[in-house]
Amino acid sequence: MKKKTKFFQEHFCVDYETPDRYLLLIEVEDGIPVAAYVVKVPKPYLRCTLYPYVVN
Repeated sequence: MKKKTKFFQEHFCVDYETPDRYLLLIEVEDGIPVAAYVVKVPKPYLRCTLYPYVVN
């Protein structure tokens, strides 16, 4: 039997006064949540407008 894995993504801010932003990734196998991951999104580097998250 093949397992069907999906990822759901949500975006949230803890405090609207700080620039910290987070992504919540939820891993679901066959309709059952297996794991959740919290990823902190870095501040965009505004000098590079084409790729704002590249600091090179």
